[in-house]
Amino acid sequence: MKSIFIVILCALSAAAQNSTPNLDRESQDPARRAAIERKAAEAAEASAAVSSSDGISFEKILAAPGDLDLNERFAREQINRGDLRGAATTLERILILAPNRDRTRLLYAAVLYRLDALQDAERELRIVLGRLAPAEVIEEA
Repeated sequence: MKSIFIVILCALSAAAQNSTPNLDRESQDPARRAAIERKAAEAAEASAAVSSSDGISFEKILAAPGDLDLNERFAREQINRGDLRGAATTLERILILAPNRDRTRLLYAAVLYRLDALQDAERELRIVLGRLAPAEVIEEA
């Protein structure tokens, strides 16, 4: 399990370091940004149209706010629908209740990365990486 986390950490960290200049240029190009936002909106609409009726409703979350697994499944559904900001908020709530939940923190880092919040994503990855002993980091890599 730890090896999966390390692989994800390394991949996200490397991608963040290698793609920062490109992301900055792309976010400054209004036409490119509008096209990306339009595609994201279309993907969210398409995902919502085909989503199953047995999805997790916010009412279920309100009924069981301490159920971290339910909240994480809800965040994953939000990601699948393209609601990255909503997913980030859901994951933040989980991390307030369980700050040592590395699986959730890695998912949160991935969402932050997709939201182009690279410094925040890197911070979250470093938190998880900091919990590993140096020997574990080398061994898992």
